[in-house]
Amino acid sequence: MEVFVDLGLFELLAAAGLAAIARRVYARRWLGVVFLILSLIAPLALVFVTHEGMVRWIAVGCLATSLVNASLIFSLIRRWSMTTLLVDQQASQPITK
Repeated sequence: MEVFVDLGLFELLAAAGLAAIARRVYARRWLGVVFLILSLIAPLALVFVTHEGMVRWIAVGCLATSLVNASLIFSLIRRWSMTTLLVDQQASQPITK
Protein backbone atom coordinates (compact mmCIF):
# COMPACT_ATOMS: atom_id res chain seq x y z
CA MET A 1 0.00 0.00 0.00
CA GLU A 2 1.23 3.44 -0.87
CA VAL A 3 2.18 5.56 2.12
CA PHE A 4 1.44 8.90 0.45
CA VAL A 5 -1.85 9.16 -1.40
CA ASP A 6 -0.72 11.71 -3.99
CA LEU A 7 -1.85 9.80 -7.10
CA GLY A 8 1.64 10.05 -8.62
CA LEU A 9 1.98 13.82 -8.36
CA PHE A 10 5.52 13.72 -6.98
CA GLU A 11 6.62 11.29 -9.68
CA LEU A 12 5.08 13.51 -12.35
CA LEU A 13 6.85 16.58 -10.96
CA ALA A 14 10.15 14.70 -10.81
CA ALA A 15 9.78 13.55 -14.44
CA ALA A 16 8.92 17.09 -15.57
CA GLY A 17 11.94 18.47 -13.72
CA LEU A 18 14.21 15.85 -15.22
CA ALA A 19 12.89 16.64 -18.71
CA ALA A 20 13.56 20.35 -18.17
CA ILE A 21 17.11 19.65 -17.02
CA ALA A 22 17.74 17.33 -19.97
CA ARG A 23 16.46 19.98 -22.35
CA ARG A 24 18.89 22.54 -20.93
CA VAL A 25 21.81 20.11 -20.99
CA TYR A 26 21.36 18.89 -24.55
CA ALA A 27 20.59 22.36 -25.92
CA ARG A 28 24.28 23.19 -25.57
CA ARG A 29 26.57 21.06 -27.68
CA TRP A 30 29.63 20.78 -25.41
CA LEU A 31 27.59 20.16 -22.28
CA GLY A 32 25.66 17.41 -24.04
CA VAL A 33 28.90 15.72 -25.12
CA VAL A 34 30.26 15.91 -21.56
CA PHE A 35 27.14 14.25 -20.17
CA LEU A 36 27.26 11.59 -22.89
CA ILE A 37 30.85 10.75 -22.00
CA LEU A 38 29.95 10.57 -18.31
CA SER A 39 27.00 8.31 -19.08
CA LEU A 40 29.37 5.95 -20.89
CA ILE A 41 32.14 6.04 -18.27
CA ALA A 42 29.89 5.11 -15.33
CA PRO A 43 28.69 1.69 -16.63
CA LEU A 44 32.12 0.97 -18.08
CA ALA A 45 33.66 1.54 -14.65
CA LEU A 46 31.06 -0.79 -13.13
CA VAL A 47 32.05 -3.54 -15.54
CA PHE A 48 35.69 -3.33 -14.42
CA VAL A 49 34.96 -2.87 -10.71
CA THR A 50 32.49 -5.72 -10.23
CA HIS A 51 33.76 -9.27 -9.81
CA GLU A 52 30.62 -11.31 -9.21
CA GLY A 53 28.98 -12.96 -12.20
CA MET A 54 25.42 -11.65 -12.05
CA VAL A 55 26.38 -8.11 -11.04
CA ARG A 56 28.85 -7.95 -13.91
CA TRP A 57 26.16 -9.02 -16.41
CA ILE A 58 23.84 -6.32 -15.07
CA ALA A 59 26.65 -3.78 -15.57
CA VAL A 60 27.18 -5.08 -19.14
CA GLY A 61 23.45 -4.63 -19.80
CA CYS A 62 23.64 -1.07 -18.50
CA LEU A 63 26.66 -0.42 -20.69
CA ALA A 64 24.87 -1.77 -23.77
CA THR A 65 21.82 0.45 -23.25
CA SER A 66 23.98 3.50 -22.56
CA LEU A 67 25.91 2.84 -25.80
CA VAL A 68 22.66 2.76 -27.76
CA ASN A 69 21.38 5.94 -26.11
CA ALA A 70 24.70 7.74 -26.51
CA SER A 71 25.00 6.82 -30.19
CA LEU A 72 21.51 8.16 -30.91
CA ILE A 73 21.98 11.40 -28.99
CA PHE A 74 25.51 11.93 -30.33
CA SER A 75 24.31 11.62 -33.91
CA LEU A 76 21.59 14.18 -33.19
CA ILE A 77 24.07 16.55 -31.53
CA ARG A 78 26.48 16.12 -34.44
CA ARG A 79 23.83 17.09 -36.99
CA TRP A 80 22.54 19.92 -34.75
CA SER A 81 19.04 18.48 -35.15
CA MET A 82 18.10 18.33 -31.50
CA THR A 83 14.77 19.89 -32.53
CA THR A 84 13.52 16.36 -33.03
CA LEU A 85 13.86 15.88 -29.29
CA LEU A 86 13.35 19.46 -28.17
CA VAL A 87 10.61 21.93 -28.96
CA ASP A 88 11.66 24.29 -31.73
CA GLN A 89 11.86 27.81 -30.35
CA GLN A 90 10.57 29.33 -33.59
CA ALA A 91 7.44 27.22 -33.39
CA SER A 92 6.67 28.51 -29.91
CA GLN A 93 6.77 32.16 -31.05
CA PRO A 94 3.62 33.62 -32.62
CA ILE A 95 3.69 34.26 -36.35
CA THR A 96 3.38 37.94 -37.19
CA LYS A 97 2.95 39.29 -40.69
